[in-house]
Amino acid sequence: MTEVRHASAIAPVPRIEIRGGLTEVAPPGGVNLRGLPSGGGYGSGKYGHFRQLCAWVAGGGLCLAASSPAVAANLLAGNGGLERWSALRGARIAANSATAPDGTNTADTVDERGSANGARVLTRTVVRKGSAPLRLSIHLKAGTLQRAQLAVRVAGRLQPVASLETPLTGSWKQFTLTVPAPKKNARITVELYPGTARRERGSVIAWGARLEAETPTSPPPGGDNPPTPTPTPTPTPTPGPAAGALNVRDFGANPARNGDDRAAIQACFDAAAAQGKDVYFPAGYYWLSNRVYFRAAGRTVLGDGAERSFLAGNTDLDSLLQIDRVNGVTVRDLRFEGSLTNEQNTNVWPAIEPFLTSGTTVRRVHTYGTGYLVRDNSATDTLIEDAVCEDYGRIGYLVGSGGTVRNTKFVCRPSWVFADQMNGIYASAGKQNILIENNQFIHCGSYAMTLWGSNSGVWTENVTVQHNLFERCDRALVIAASASGPGYRNVKFLNNTVRQCADKSIHIGKFNGSNADGTALVIDGNVFEDPGSDMAIFLTNWNASGPITGVRITNNEFRQPTKSAYYGLYLWQNSAAFSDILVENNTISDIGHNGTTEKAHCGIYLRSGTVTIRGNTLSLWPGAGRTLAVDGLRLDAGVRGAVVTNNHFEGTSGPGAYGLRMVAPGGSAHGSITRNRFRGVQLVANGIPVSGNVVE
Repeated sequence: MTEVRHASAIAPVPRIEIRGGLTEVAPPGGVNLRGLPSGGGYGSGKYGHFRQLCAWVAGGGLCLAASSPAVAANLLAGNGGLERWSALRGARIAANSATAPDGTNTADTVDERGSANGARVLTRTVVRKGSAPLRLSIHLKAGTLQRAQLAVRVAGRLQPVASLETPLTGSWKQFTLTVPAPKKNARITVELYPGTARRERGSVIAWGARLEAETPTSPPPGGDNPPTPTPTPTPTPTPGPAAGALNVRDFGANPARNGDDRAAIQACFDAAAAQGKDVYFPAGYYWLSNRVYFRAAGRTVLGDGAERSFLAGNTDLDSLLQIDRVNGVTVRDLRFEGSLTNEQNTNVWPAIEPFLTSGTTVRRVHTYGTGYLVRDNSATDTLIEDAVCEDYGRIGYLVGSGGTVRNTKFVCRPSWVFADQMNGIYASAGKQNILIENNQFIHCGSYAMTLWGSNSGVWTENVTVQHNLFERCDRALVIAASASGPGYRNVKFLNNTVRQCADKSIHIGKFNGSNADGTALVIDGNVFEDPGSDMAIFLTNWNASGPITGVRITNNEFRQPTKSAYYGLYLWQNSAAFSDILVENNTISDIGHNGTTEKAHCGIYLRSGTVTIRGNTLSLWPGAGRTLAVDGLRLDAGVRGAVVTNNHFEGTSGPGAYGLRMVAPGGSAHGSITRNRFRGVQLVANGIPVSGNVVE
C-alpha cells in the first residue's frame, strides 16, 4: 500500500495499490481506474511495469503520481513481445492469441510446423556497455506440446551460455536462466523451441519475456506468478548395453587386435533384425574385412565408449557399417578407424552409411582416418551430435535433406593436404532443411562447408549454419554451382566465428533468394577474425552462371589485429546482374596491414554491380595510409546505382588514408553518397553525387 499526498484540497486522498505491476486507483465515489497508461508507458501486460499514473478525478484535476519499484531495463527486442522475434525452420508466432497471467489477451502462441529439426523463435540484442550477469525470464505453459527449450547464446561461443529444457502443464509457470556477465558489445541471442530441438508438430504459449541485469532486488516480471526454480538438466546417460542387447562376443567376435570379425558381427546384426534387439560391442578392437549391414529398425548399435570400443577396416576398399533400408536406428559410443590415407580419390568409403533410411542418429562417435564420418546415401533426417571426425580422406559428412549436425568436431592434423573434393560438410544439389550448429571446424578441408551441385531445376534451401567455430580452414563456406546448377534460397550463416582462413572465408558464386519473401541468404552476427590473405567474403557470379540476388550481410564484425584481408568484402558482378544486395551495420577494423607492415588493402571493394551499403563502421589500422593508399570503401567504374549512406569511416589523417574513394570518373549513374561521416580519412567521390556528409 502506498500513501499519496494530494495536490490540492479538492477531494479526499485516494488510495493507490500496486500489485505485481498493476496500478489500481480508487478515487472518491468508488470508481476504480485500473491499469491506465500514462507518460508514454504501458500497463502491466507483457511490456512491463508503468512508473506513473495520472488520473483526472471528478471535481477538478487531481493528479496522482505513483512509482512502482525500480525494474531493470528489458534488453529484448520489442520489450519482450514475441511477435517482434524472428522465426526459423518452420516456427510461427500467433500474437495476442491467448490469455496471459495478468488476464489480458497478450500471450503469444509459438507453433512448430515440423518442417525441420531445430524450429524456433529467436531475438538478438547487443549489450553495448557490458554488465553484471543477466537474468532471462519468461512465462510458459503447454499448448499442444508439453515441453519447451530455452537457450541463450553469445556470438563467438560455440555452446549456449545457458539452456533449459522443461516440462509444461496447462498452468502458467515462470522459468528463469542466469546468463554469465557479457563483455562490452556482446551479441546475445535468446531462443525458444516449442517442444524440443527435434522436429515436432504443436505449440506452446509464451508471455512476458525479459532479459535484464540480475540484481538481488529485481522483482519477478509480470503478475504476482513466484519464479519457479530452474530444473536441473538431465545428465547424459553413461555408455553401456541396453537390457536385452545382443553381445557381439556371443557370436564369436574377438576383441583382440587380430583376426577378422566381419562374419561374427554380421551374424549378430542378423539376429538383432530377426529379434528386434540392440547390439552391444564390449570394450575391444574389432576388425572388418568389408562392410557389415544393420537392418533392425528402431534399434541401437552401441559400445562402451568412443575410446574403448573400436570398429576398424580399410576405408580405401569399403565402408565399415551400412544402416540398410530401416528407419530410426541409433549408433553411439563407438570409435571407427579407417585407412588413414590423406587422399580424396583413395580413402573414399565412410565409417557409417545410412542407405534409404530416415531418422538415423549418430551420437558420441569418433571416426579416425575414414573416408567420411557419415555419408547419407538416399537418406534423410540424419542426426549427428557430440561426435568427432578426425583426419578424414574425402568429406566429413555428406549430408542429406533434413540432416542435423551439432556439438561435433571436424579436425585434421596440420600436415593434412586438401584437394578440391575434401570438405567438412558437403550438401549437393537439391538438399533441404539442414541445420549445422555448435560445431568446430579446425583445418578441415578445401571448404569447411559446401553447398554445391550441378542439377538444374532443383532448389537447395532452408539451410542454417549457426554458432559454429571455423578455424584455420582454407575456406569456411562456399555457395556456388555451374551454369546449369541448382537454385538457392533461405540460407542463413548466423553468429559463427571464423578465424585465420587461408584464402577466402566465404565465397558466394550463386544465389537467387529474395529479402522480400524471406528466402534470402543472410550472413548475420558473425565474427571474422584475421580472415584469409585474399578476402573475407567474396560475392561474384561463379563462371558467370547467373544472377546473385537477395543477399544480406549484416551485423558482422571483421577483426583484423594480426593482418587484414586484401579485401574484407569483395563484390564483383561478373556478367550476370546483382540485385537486392544489402551490406548493413557491419564493423570492419584494422584495415591496411600485415603485422607491423602497411598494406594497400581496403575494407569493402565494390568492383561492379548495384549494392546498398549503409550503417557500417570502417576503420583503418593505426599505421595505414602513411605511404600507401588504403581505403575503407573503394568503388570501380563498373558500379551502377550504389547507395552509400549513414556509414562511419575512421582513419589516420595520413596522405593515403581514404574513407571512400571512387577510383574512376563517376556520376549519378554510379549511385549516391549521403549522410556519411569521415574522420581522419578522405572522401573522393570523383563525380558521384554527394549530400549531407561530414568530413572531419
